[in-house]
Amino acid sequence: MRRELLGIKSALGDATSFHLGSQGFNNAEQLAKDIHELERDEQDEESQQQNLEVQNFKVTQQILMSTR
Repeated sequence: MRRELLGIKSALGDATSFHLGSQGFNNAEQLAKDIHELERDEQDEESQQQNLEVQNFKVTQQILMSTR
């Protein structure tokens, strides 16, 4: 949970540093890309967490079976 909060805090820091100036590229497009990347990173982290939970469950089952 703490890691997730730190990730959100970091993302918010990046978002608050965004400004609309004329820098020679489409800022709205860049913002959309940044949001998409943050969403993808969040999905990857959720997937990794689910995989870890499945692995932990399997290991727990093996331990319980071996103690019978």
